[in-house]
Order: sequence, then structure tokens, then C-alpha cells
Amino acid sequence: MLDWKMPVQEAISLPNLIASGTFYAAEVDKFSPEIAQGLAAKGIVLRSGAGAEGSGLHGIEMTRQGLRGGADPRREGVAVLLD
Repeated sequence: MLDWKMPVQEAISLPNLIASGTFYAAEVDKFSPEIAQGLAAKGIVLRSGAGAEGSGLHGIEMTRQGLRGGADPRREGVAVLLD
């Protein structure tokens, strides 16, 4: 969100990569071929399956217009604005 200047929801919705030692579980079909190839060149081979669960991450972003929330679409829950 910060480095790439993305809205909070967009950042939270990016594909997951779960590292467990030398095993990397990921949402393989959501990574671009360029990113998958770049990771493979570094010895990181993405595998589907166990461990690639949704993060469950939620976040709040402060903008000039007010607060904006985001919630992991792979899990239950949504971000809402309360008055």
C-alpha cells in the first residue's frame, strides 16, 4: 500500500504468498508470469495448496477525504464506513 501507493483494498487483495521455510505456498494462478519467473530465478518456486490460505488481513487508510477500509476478500468480513 505504502510503497506502491495503492488504495488499502487493492493492496489487501493482492495474491498471497505464504513462506514456510523453503516451501512457498501461493495463489499461483493470481501471480503474473513475470513475477512468478522472477521469483523462480531467485529459487522461490510457487506451489498451490496447503498454506495458501487468505491472510484475513484488514486495514484502515487515512486519506484527505477521510478513512477508507479494506478487508481480505478471501475471508469473511467487509470494511464499512460508520458515521
